[in-house]
Amino acid sequence: MSKLRSSTPESKVKMSSEIDKALLSRLEALNLKIRSLIPRREWSEEALSSMLSCQEKTGYLNGRQVRRLIMVLTPRGCEYCLKTGGCFMCGEVAGSTLGLSIPAKYHIVQFIKEYANRQAWRIPWIMVYNEGNILYNEEVSPVARRVIFGTLIGNGHERITIEARPEYITPQKLMELRNIELDLKQHKSPMEIGLGLEVADERIRAYCIHKGFSNAEYERTVKVIKSYGMRALTYVFVKPPFLTEREAIDVAIDTVKYAFKTGSDAVSLELASIHSYTLLEYLGDNFRPPWLWSAIEIAKETNHLGEIRIGGEPGTYYPHSSKSAYNCELCTEPFWRTIKQFEITPDIKIFDAIRCKCKEKWIKELEKDNPLPLEERITSILDKLSFDAYAARKKQEVGFK
Repeated sequence: MSKLRSSTPESKVKMSSEIDKALLSRLEALNLKIRSLIPRREWSEEALSSMLSCQEKTGYLNGRQVRRLIMVLTPRGCEYCLKTGGCFMCGEVAGSTLGLSIPAKYHIVQFIKEYANRQAWRIPWIMVYNEGNILYNEEVSPVARRVIFGTLIGNGHERITIEARPEYITPQKLMELRNIELDLKQHKSPMEIGLGLEVADERIRAYCIHKGFSNAEYERTVKVIKSYGMRALTYVFVKPPFLTEREAIDVAIDTVKYAFKTGSDAVSLELASIHSYTLLEYLGDNFRPPWLWSAIEIAKETNHLGEIRIGGEPGTYYPHSSKSAYNCELCTEPFWRTIKQFEITPDIKIFDAIRCKCKEKWIKELEKDNPLPLEERITSILDKLSFDAYAARKKQEVGFK
């Protein structure tokens, strides 16, 4: 148990007893207006034939350090985001075709090209994403999935990680993956399926994330994944907007506990970063990404519960963020290097050696309280901001490119 947390009472976010539908509608409308500013780009044959991002990293798998390849197929755009504006913090749709269908041949070409160039059959752990829902046919076709997962399963990778929203993680889709395994006589599934719970508190998820599904749907999905012998990976978002640093830590700890209790095999702490055309960017100085000290506090409090990963490293997401979780100028980069080391040697004691004077500033930040109920905080901040000013700034940015 962390000394800091044991000496500090849990702070519960103050909220009204009923969901303020008018406030939710205001947030949703603002989110859609922000998304409407995303400029459309022309997608050439060459662009559609090249993978947008492919990075090799090191991971910890089956008790040892292994090579890990993160492949990002050109995204059509998450269906939920295209229809509703999506999650408030997610900037991935800005790098998508904004709903333009991508024929199977392009995803196949992208995958095969990178897989061959990197001799990826030698890499034990492959993560394949499309910045959305890889199990949804409108985003990635069944033909492309058959080629991609047939290749990966057939080559005997130890783990294949994908992600999707709960509504697409159905018995039918998991049976599709299982049939590929059975056809190739692979009877032990290497599949790990990630889903973004973000926060366990449904009201905070509604006001601060706009995730669009319930805890009951999350629990059902984890059960479905496990029933097919696959691994469930849960993403936990660290520092939703409008929360204090202390509240963000407590909410994340509670969410990790809930995820493992529900049956998740692993949890990835996704540290908030600021992306273009998102509510977080719109909030400007009213939002600061989490301190890296906060991430370690959460990891120390929950590491004994199960496998903890820490994501959000600068340069990881596509498109790249403008600002990621940070401390001070002196320790931010060394801190991230230590986090990467934790990813390959999951010993929580590795963080004990980190020393920096900025920790005192972080502790003072934790002492700050916001007595206003969450709804009043949100309204107060939004009332101070101008969408027209934000839109003018974004249009000017596009003009300079």
